[in-house]
Amino acid sequence: MAEGAIVRTLRVLTTLCEKGPLTLKDLSEETGLVPPTALRTLRLMADEGFVIQQPDRMWRATMVMWRLGCFVNASVGIASLASKYTDRLRHDLDETAVYALFDQGDVTYTAHSEPATPVRAHARMGSRHGLLNVATGHAVLAWLGHQEVESAVERARQEGDSAPAVDLAELETLLASVRQQGYYSGAGRHWPELWGVAAAVFDTAGAPIGALGVSIPMSRVEERGQDAIEAIVREAASMTDEMGGRPPGRTPPA
Repeated sequence: MAEGAIVRTLRVLTTLCEKGPLTLKDLSEETGLVPPTALRTLRLMADEGFVIQQPDRMWRATMVMWRLGCFVNASVGIASLASKYTDRLRHDLDETAVYALFDQGDVTYTAHSEPATPVRAHARMGSRHGLLNVATGHAVLAWLGHQEVESAVERARQEGDSAPAVDLAELETLLASVRQQGYYSGAGRHWPELWGVAAAVFDTAGAPIGALGVSIPMSRVEERGQDAIEAIVREAASMTDEMGGRPPGRTPPA
């Protein structure tokens, strides 16, 4: 099927938002568009105020995208609620806490709270991650179907980065353990110096809609790890209840 101008425009805009600023050459490589096509698309978006070319010739998205993103975040209705829980986790543990929203096969950080300590994990609001790359992603993946698990593994293989390869059988065993204990914990796939713990948040049908997570530098895991596990399980259950959701297997209220 032929690719239309709208699809190319959305691909360029998404790439700039997630990976920009970028040179025309880098953008062309990231999107698979030849430079003349990418440049024509950029100029059209620049005319509408969505992107701008900096003095160093790099292209980036404008604050229009941030403003629109804030509107979307507010319309979802979860961000302000999730912030209450991430703030509570930060206060109780003095560590970085996040809420990651599950959407279209990835998780996106929509709320985060960081402590004032000089050594801490940093969570970038709005950053999008594959399910196998972060603790919150694992917590969500444990409650998805086999096909979604296979898709997550295939995506990890296609990334072709330095992270360890994922064995499907081992992953299925791990996810079964996550379902049984109610949380995921472990070192980061891409950030081995950090340890994370996360638990899923569920909707009224018992499906995962996201996860609360805490990241702790490895040097403090022995001191705070168990407290973090207990806090995450408690707060994820509370957030699910406040939203009227229920974990899988729980009978809905009359």
